[in-house]
Amino acid sequence: MLRLLLVKKHLFLLLVLLLTSVSFAKAELAVHSCFYDITNVNGFYSLNKSADQLDDFVKKEPGFYPNPVQDIVNLTDQEDVLRVRIFSLTGKTLIDIKTKEETINLSKLSKGMYLINFDMKDGKRIAKKIIKK
Repeated sequence: MLRLLLVKKHLFLLLVLLLTSVSFAKAELAVHSCFYDITNVNGFYSLNKSADQLDDFVKKEPGFYPNPVQDIVNLTDQEDVLRVRIFSLTGKTLIDIKTKEETINLSKLSKGMYLINFDMKDGKRIAKKIIKK
């Protein structure tokens, strides 16, 4: 008898959780529907965008690997980058590259932490920490 009551209680809680999540999902869809083509078929919502169209919303930030780096750091997603600079933690510019490069040689730098700064075409600057070992 006790087991039956526990099962009913859990089913009730699951039903309440499902009903509240559906209402939140409808509210979420209403807020974001201006960005996507959303259709409602028999109570189910579907998103009608291809993967290529969704990439417009996800901007790729420039990056690098490996971190920590031994000597050579590889740069990634450099399409919108105008300039790459390496700074010491005191703010001194150590390396300044204004051309499209795929790698930077850090062998002349001593061990420690540095900042790598990406100047973007849209005027934005992205700074990330890099460790030289």
